[in-house]
Amino acid sequence: MAQRLLVVVDHSANGRLALQLAGRLAESRRTTTTVLQLAAGTSEAAIRDGFASTSAETGNRGYLTVRTDACPAEIAVSQEVQNGYGMLMVGIENSEATRGVFHEQMLRIATAYAGPLALVIARGKSGDTPRSTFRILVPVRRNSVSRQAAEVAFALIRPGDPPMTAFHAMSAHPPHMPIPRREHAALARRVGAAVLSDIAELAHDEAQPIRTLLRVGPLPEEAILRQAHLGRYTLIVMAAGRPAGKTMYFGKTATHILEKSEHSILFLCG
Repeated sequence: MAQRLLVVVDHSANGRLALQLAGRLAESRRTTTTVLQLAAGTSEAAIRDGFASTSAETGNRGYLTVRTDACPAEIAVSQEVQNGYGMLMVGIENSEATRGVFHEQMLRIATAYAGPLALVIARGKSGDTPRSTFRILVPVRRNSVSRQAAEVAFALIRPGDPPMTAFHAMSAHPPHMPIPRREHAALARRVGAAVLSDIAELAHDEAQPIRTLLRVGPLPEEAILRQAHLGRYTLIVMAAGRPAGKTMYFGKTATHILEKSEHSILFLCG
């Protein structure tokens, strides 16, 4: 987990949600945080209140530095990251050019930092009010980035929040699979059970309650959206590969979630 966090925000709903999530991380992990506000528009007092709003106390304020920069976003970020940060979190109004397609400003900010990224997309009502509770759904796969996403999700949990749900969805019979459908479904369930067992062990280490769900069906991305709807989740914490190309393509599943989800999303990119 990053010991120093840089949070880039503006006055938007994405920015407000990013502040709440960063505040939770700071309180949970004692993370030293710098909030870089892009241009003026929100007072420093309001930023500090948003950062501390998810805590019953205001102790996490002591880990916060607030700066405002009128430079273009990518320049402000490239200058600030020289101070050394373990993660960059971004919550800005220009996050998407169209639904499901990242805005070029988000791309410019992301490419200004070579380390782990946390991209905040606010949808629905999550983060709109102080001290919001979060129902967190974490789609997990068999990779280290999914484990990191689960670690961040555990750090976001507060007393009063329901347990995090780790959700593994796998295609019942991917194209070009040489083995019969029934054998593949059985294999998929064994792999999924192993993935969820690993996350459950992490929950034990974190002393956190957890729910685990396994689904094998036609399309993993549709299974994730269906579960988010059925469980009335307010935040999907989702691992993604480092974005590639001029459109920040995260891959089929993450792109589908970005386009179709009615729930807020925190994308974590290694």
